[in-house]
Amino acid sequence: MKKLEPFKVTKTGPLYRVKLPSQVDRKLIDSVEWGKAQRLLSFDFKPVRVPSKPIPFKIPRKYCWRVACYSPGLGIKSALKPCPPAGITSRPPASFAEHLRASRAAYRSYRKKWGKLVPPGIITAYPKYVKESVKKSTSLMSFKGKKLAGLFSHLKTTGVLGDKQNYVCWYELFPGLTAAERRSARCQASHWLKKTAKRRVSVLVESYEKDAFEFFSSLGFTTRRVVIERRA
Repeated sequence: MKKLEPFKVTKTGPLYRVKLPSQVDRKLIDSVEWGKAQRLLSFDFKPVRVPSKPIPFKIPRKYCWRVACYSPGLGIKSALKPCPPAGITSRPPASFAEHLRASRAAYRSYRKKWGKLVPPGIITAYPKYVKESVKKSTSLMSFKGKKLAGLFSHLKTTGVLGDKQNYVCWYELFPGLTAAERRSARCQASHWLKKTAKRRVSVLVESYEKDAFEFFSSLGFTTRRVVIERRA
């Protein structure tokens, strides 16, 4: 088998092309050039519909992985069908201070929920996100009564291939919500996303984020890339 050559190398690592997602496994990862100083390794493949459950890549546990998911076109064409509010309300932050508090609460919730599964890259990047990106992002806060119950955010970015995107940087529902409450929050977020995101919408979904796979699958997203990161 001919050794793969990267079609692009960014400051974070190389990108390779394969035909199918099923080709990405330990043998392939070990066969390509991936320098110790390069944080990420990516494989692009022919776009496939995001499944409602995590893709069963045969990637060793010593690595973290996530899939890059994209809306079929510009913005969100079809939001989720309306569902009962179930006591959930949502609105944008009223001020930067409230926005910052919500972001920090979402981060704490995420870290507590997923523990050691959280990739080191997310932990390292969060201080920079707080400093530079919270003020630039567009967000929706979900509430159960008066209590913050979730945060959805997107940010204008440029992808590694140069395309303009609305990157979903937060998709976090806090623990303790019922199934009906979670459905309501997701439904409201989908309508907000359709209203506010006008570029192609992108999101990185971690291997363990079952709710995110289900949500972005229901919005018709596709994936064409898996991004791998060393745990240490």
